[in-house]
Amino acid sequence: MISTFYSNSFEVLRTVLATKIGFNLEDLRNSNASFFEQIKVIVPTPMIEDNLNRFFADHFGATPGIEFSNVASWMFKVLGQSLSNAETSQVMDWTFYEILRQKQNKKAFPEEEKRLYEYIQTLDPVGVLEFARHLNTVFITYGSYRFDWLQQWALEKFKFNHKVHPLPVPNAKAEEERLKKNADFLWQKRLWQELIEQTGAESEGKIFGWLENTIERIRKNKPVENSLPIHLFLPFSIPPNLLPLIRAYEDSPAELNLYILNPCAEYWFESVPKAQFDWSENFKVDNSCLNYLLTNAASTRAAIDRLDSFLFSEEEASAIETDISDKDKQNRQKAFVKQPGSREFVTSEKTFDHSEEEIKTKVSAETASAYLEYPSKSFLHSFQNSILRMDSTLLPIEPAEKDVSLRILKAPSFVREVEATIDILQNWLTDKKRGLKPSDVLVVVPDIEKAAPIIEGVMASLPKDLYIPWKIIGLSEEKQNALADAFVGLGKLLMSDFSAREFFDWLEKLPVQQQWDLSLDDISVIQTWLYSAGYSVGIDHEQLAALNFTDEDTSFQDAMERLSLGFFLDEASPLPFKSVLPIRGDEEAGFDVVSDGSGRLLQALSQLYLNLADQRRELLASEFALPAEAWREALLGMKERFFGNNCDPEESYNFSEIIETVCKGMAAAFGGTEKTVSFDVVLSELRSELSKTKRDVPSSGTMTFASISLARGIPYKVICCLGFDEKSGFPGTPKFEEFDLTKDHRRRGDRDARKDNNAVFLDTLLSARENLLISYTIGTKPQSENNPSLVIDNFKNYFLSHAMSVGMEDGTAQEKADELWKSIVTKVPLNRFSMRNFLEEAKSLDKRENNLFWKSPRKDVLDSIEHAYRNPGAKEPMFANTEIPAEKLPKTMQHPVLRELQVNFLIKFLTSYNEWAATLLKLESSDFEADERMIVPSKDDKLMHSEVSRKFLSLLENNFSDQEALNLLNLNPKYGIESVRRAVLSFETSEVADAHAARKQFEETETLKPLSAGLDYRVPTAVSSFVNRLTDKTDLFLWKTEDESLRVKLGVFCSASEQNREVLRQIIWTEAGEPYDLLIFNESSDTDHFVISYSSIIQNHGGEPLKAFLRLFECHCKHALGMNASDDALLWQGVSEESVRKAADLSKALKEELSDYYKLLKGDGRKKDIYLSEAFEALIEFIQKLKP
Repeated sequence: MISTFYSNSFEVLRTVLATKIGFNLEDLRNSNASFFEQIKVIVPTPMIEDNLNRFFADHFGATPGIEFSNVASWMFKVLGQSLSNAETSQVMDWTFYEILRQKQNKKAFPEEEKRLYEYIQTLDPVGVLEFARHLNTVFITYGSYRFDWLQQWALEKFKFNHKVHPLPVPNAKAEEERLKKNADFLWQKRLWQELIEQTGAESEGKIFGWLENTIERIRKNKPVENSLPIHLFLPFSIPPNLLPLIRAYEDSPAELNLYILNPCAEYWFESVPKAQFDWSENFKVDNSCLNYLLTNAASTRAAIDRLDSFLFSEEEASAIETDISDKDKQNRQKAFVKQPGSREFVTSEKTFDHSEEEIKTKVSAETASAYLEYPSKSFLHSFQNSILRMDSTLLPIEPAEKDVSLRILKAPSFVREVEATIDILQNWLTDKKRGLKPSDVLVVVPDIEKAAPIIEGVMASLPKDLYIPWKIIGLSEEKQNALADAFVGLGKLLMSDFSAREFFDWLEKLPVQQQWDLSLDDISVIQTWLYSAGYSVGIDHEQLAALNFTDEDTSFQDAMERLSLGFFLDEASPLPFKSVLPIRGDEEAGFDVVSDGSGRLLQALSQLYLNLADQRRELLASEFALPAEAWREALLGMKERFFGNNCDPEESYNFSEIIETVCKGMAAAFGGTEKTVSFDVVLSELRSELSKTKRDVPSSGTMTFASISLARGIPYKVICCLGFDEKSGFPGTPKFEEFDLTKDHRRRGDRDARKDNNAVFLDTLLSARENLLISYTIGTKPQSENNPSLVIDNFKNYFLSHAMSVGMEDGTAQEKADELWKSIVTKVPLNRFSMRNFLEEAKSLDKRENNLFWKSPRKDVLDSIEHAYRNPGAKEPMFANTEIPAEKLPKTMQHPVLRELQVNFLIKFLTSYNEWAATLLKLESSDFEADERMIVPSKDDKLMHSEVSRKFLSLLENNFSDQEALNLLNLNPKYGIESVRRAVLSFETSEVADAHAARKQFEETETLKPLSAGLDYRVPTAVSSFVNRLTDKTDLFLWKTEDESLRVKLGVFCSASEQNREVLRQIIWTEAGEPYDLLIFNESSDTDHFVISYSSIIQNHGGEPLKAFLRLFECHCKHALGMNASDDALLWQGVSEESVRKAADLSKALKEELSDYYKLLKGDGRKKDIYLSEAFEALIEFIQKLKP
């Protein structure tokens, strides 16, 4: 027995389903059935299953005796096999792959297969597998919609079991003749035959067995008399091979119940003569509504029409649905249209108010219907009722400002679509009259995987007081499974050149951090270590050789050797150690880290390196290819080796299942052979399977985000459709593979992606119960706004059709339509900081789209805007614009009385404000991250060149000879790859060597007496009230000449900045009453070998330079030093923009002044004292203007 129930309401169908199941369960109890007996409910999507499950739990108190399934799974159980089954699909993927690989190696090929052969010659192994997957998809489609083709192609070469009789195929020969004209026909037929041959051309064969089994079961399928009822709920699509399975219940005592979502209570499908509508005596066709339905619900009505004609006609039950013959078409036109049982219209307040017996009789009828009609006259319900009655006169004709049931949003970006929608929902959720809960809200988008990152970003940024529980439904394992992502990343890393950047990218993945107990701070430390130790490319020497870096030392292995020696060798050990230079962490901070010890980090890093090296070595031994049956153990072993048991259990289980699925298919396709499959091909198939596998996430209790197709038909109080602009790809165009034969040979019942999407959108509009929001992105350029999706245009034309019709009578059609449309359209402000989000504005009839029907709940943003309005001249608060906390300053400066400042601290501040602030406040900026080691240092990398010079000078001062120091530098990987170091370091260090030699010669020939000099200067209040004391130590000499004795400092400087720091130190000491002259040594080619900065020049300024320095420092500390995230400018709150701009450039200007001063020392011709005097005066004049 087949029972069909029609309704436009999911709730009505769900109630009827629950009622029938209640009767079924009662019958089971009365028949003493086994506890394990289950009534099958077949649903189209997991979201519908979740909805029914929760409804049944409320309705019955529990859901025992009910088993949910989808159409494909149910058909698999009935037919025994299916091409779309994961295991069979995997076998087809790999078998097609092997067949195509064999064809690639053949030199000769049949002329009719030329197109295929020429294409596959351009593919690498991964490309071949991708093509195999496309072939698989097409043949699965053939299996559902062109079963006769596959049957006929098989029969041309193989014989069925004598018990199996092929299904009849009307018009087969004529269609075959048409197919032969297609260039892709013959090679596809032969490929199908080869697939059967390779998987076994007998009944037990994977593919041939599926053919025989399907034919036999369709022919003999007769439900058992006492079998439990089947409930087929909302079958949105009905493939041809499903129809005979349904028809089998027609004359059977077994029960099959169909629940059909029908948007319109009237027969409007074009294949039915309108004169045959026997239950409407005065029926008039509403062309506006009919045209809208024909465009936007064609696939829905076609499925209903096919099902109705198939179940209640004399047409033969067959899994092969060909086009209707001309004779049959004529018969159908003359046929009397069967009235679909009783048609009852109910309201939302009174769904079923009948006695139990009456209900039982009603729901047990062969065909029945109940349509939900809304008594409300809101825009939304008027639209829905007009579709139900196929009557456009029910649509509104006048604007209703207070009606927010149906609104259209135009936003400048998808981000703003989401933000504005959340603001609107916040208003509605806090409205007690609505009684709205997060679980009453559905937000749909064309493609949830593309939209998910933006949705996650917006929802995660909500303040705590505005948090809404939410979930994203329908994401694939590829997007959600962090373990799988890390595993795929590992595979790519092992097959790459193992560059440092790729390694660190992989190291930052969450499962890697969890397994190896690493924080992001730890990874930052490791990154610094490895860059310092010279790691840039290659995991070991063997890979470097393969990369033609035979003589280089840039590998992970080299870096680990240096770090290990640096950790275990005593600092006093002679260097180098057996031609290897030990590296102690980052060479400056050593191995001292803020985490729980360098030993832990180095141990974890060492073990990770060993695991990676071992894994790559194992794969390399087999040339990254293994026999099919060996891959399961290898992949699961990799997963255990690198991720262990510290990852999310659900992610680990799901990924293991996907590995099992892929490996089973591979083993079935290649089983018993020694043929190998390469790692990149296996990894490609894993990624494909991950992208196809959707994770089941229950939506209960939260606001739901999903793809529109996944939530089709499910009712929510509020539905928001976001992202439906012309660039969204929705509804799109019919999607066919280029070689898909069905695209040129269409049949009744074929699916059309565009028509399906139109129907999905309409069903979604009809599923909103209280409010419907439709949103699209127009962009930020008014002169070139994006258009909405075609589905919105179709909706607009229909929604305005009655207003246009009424306006025709008095010539105001367009005006009425425009006014009505503008009343429901709102233009979302450009950003969340726009005043329009918060301020009540006068309603403008001319610019209605600017009238918001909500207010943003973001009080934090509103406070900022109000502050700006009340203080129009005030400077906006900037990033990090609070004063420097006292605890960040040196402890001696924190003392209320002592207020002692070390000169080194002041000099660091004066020479580089940005770095000083970043270090002091521990601000992270890309400018201060660990530098990636360059294989060849840039000529403009002054920092690297000065670092080489300083290291070389340090070695010379520790009694290394020039050659010994150079040899040691040649072993340091920080300074480029080995061949570069040998070529350039001697040149880089030559000037330092000459300057050091000049200083050494000066010390040997002049009379010098070492002085241990210290500075302890009590700062007068006239100079600074912020700093009380200045302290410092430095090495000076008493230089006796023929005429006088001078206090001097001898300097060999490796960079301009180092030289500038020492000039600043000389200025500060001199101003503090401890003057000395600075002798700056340079290359020995100079006549004097040095230049002198005389303290007498500085003393001419009466303490003003020091006063300027300390005033600048005080202003910096007290008045909100900050780093702007965009340009790292230093800003003071309350200072004019001009002064701020000058302040931002002051550090650079001071450096330039000092550098110019040094050039003058070397003999520029202009008087040095006059130049320096002008520089100081300009500095002092500027600082005096700063707010104290």
